[in-house]
Amino acid sequence: MNEELKPKTKKQNSGFTLIEIMVATAIFMIIMLAAIGALFVASNSAQKAKALRAAMDNGLVPTTIARRLLSTFLLPKPAIKIVMAVAGRPLVGRL
Repeated sequence: MNEELKPKTKKQNSGFTLIEIMVATAIFMIIMLAAIGALFVASNSAQKAKALRAAMDNGLVPTTIARRLLSTFLLPKPAIKIVMAVAGRPLVGRL
C-alpha cells in the first residue's frame, strides 16, 4: 500500500505533446483543403457540362421538330434527308 502512495519518479508517456497535435492538425488541414478544392472543381465541371448539354439540346429541338413536321406532312423520306443535309444538320437516328 505504501508503494501506491509514493510519487512516481519515471516519466510516463501518456497522451500526446502539443507539437504532435499541431503537426497532426496541419496535415489534416492540408488534406481537407485538397479535398475541398477537388470538390469545387468537380462541381464547377458538372455545372459547365450541364450548361453545355442544355445549349446542345436547345439546338436539337428545332431540328427534331422540323424533321417530324417534314416527315409527317410535307415531304417523303428521301426528300427529308436532302433538306436536312442542306441545312447542315447531321442526321441522327431514324427518320
